[in-house]
Amino acid sequence: MKLLAVLLVLSPILLASSSGVVKIQLHKRPPPTFEEHLNNHNRYQQALSRFMVLKSYGGKEYVDLRNFVNSQYYGNISLGTPPQEFEVLFDTGSTLLWVPSIDCYSAACRNHRTYKNYMSSTYRPLNYEIKIVYGKGSMAGVMGRDTVQIGSMIVDNQQFAEAVEEPGDAFVTSKFDGIMGMAFPTRGSAIEPVFQTMYKQGVIKDNVFSFYLSRDPNGYIGGEMVLGGWNDFYFDSSKIDYIPLSKVDKWQFTIDFISGRGGYTSGLFCQNGCEAIADTGTTMIIGPTEEISAIHRYIGAQEYLGMGMVPCNNVDNLPSIVFHINGKEYILEGRDYIVNLADDTTMCLTGFSGMNMPSRPWILGDAFLGKFYTIFNVQDESVAFAPLNKY
Repeated sequence: MKLLAVLLVLSPILLASSSGVVKIQLHKRPPPTFEEHLNNHNRYQQALSRFMVLKSYGGKEYVDLRNFVNSQYYGNISLGTPPQEFEVLFDTGSTLLWVPSIDCYSAACRNHRTYKNYMSSTYRPLNYEIKIVYGKGSMAGVMGRDTVQIGSMIVDNQQFAEAVEEPGDAFVTSKFDGIMGMAFPTRGSAIEPVFQTMYKQGVIKDNVFSFYLSRDPNGYIGGEMVLGGWNDFYFDSSKIDYIPLSKVDKWQFTIDFISGRGGYTSGLFCQNGCEAIADTGTTMIIGPTEEISAIHRYIGAQEYLGMGMVPCNNVDNLPSIVFHINGKEYILEGRDYIVNLADDTTMCLTGFSGMNMPSRPWILGDAFLGKFYTIFNVQDESVAFAPLNKY
């Protein structure tokens, strides 16, 4: 699937071609200070261990993403008739589309745009409620159907939730209003992801989507999401490695093992193999506490409140961490797994975070996905990673 239209990365507006290709840009803001990152990390840890309650010819849709401190990649959609615009986090770790409701009085809702169902002529209530539980918070909402527009492409009668309660502060400072879930469609689930509805309605030809996540802290464009294909402007299509899913209700696959390269000692982690999920809605690389602590020791990081810290002037000398997946090596160098900070701090933070999750898969969030072009393929039940082109 080759891209026929040239990507205009400097344009701040939506673009459409005659083939139905639309690009929605992701923007960035300056990197956070150490204190801001610490506060964000604490909120993130609270919200991370989420429990998923429900766990013809078409073109492609190109959605340019905005990037908030390399931790939130989001873009624009609209909901309803006439359209009500929202910025949503595109999250391959969850299924549901939800946005704040005008009937929500939580602090998080007051800080974001809200959906008004009475203003939409295409809204239909579904008359049942939903609740997604997070580590120390939750989202409670009511289900409905309405028209969703992403760029120039329109999806009719899409299921979604209006959030009527967002307790806690997990979403108070988020740059996005809601979340558009893009997890692998769960068989028999009552909730259908937007991209699956698009495919069934013939809006996109192929049941595939892909992400480019920019890691440039000073760049204006945060990345791009393509619905219905991929954009090989960003990578060499001959170097795509397809990885079969090990569990087809998630974007889950098997890591053979993880190794260190260039350190003073030998580093070997996930020695007997482990499961992992490719999750664009997660910032960090999450693994069992013991394994992450071992990685931190290997790279010489000090641990503080679950975070690893290294001297900023030593980032280029850090060992590489190599993920061995399906017989291929995916290498993260020091500059890939270190978080950029704005102030002149002497210590930098790693992109690894430990959680007590003995039987749960690793989560490969943006700290990993930002190094590669990632393709999510429902048709072939696979994910694919390709090294990014260098310019």
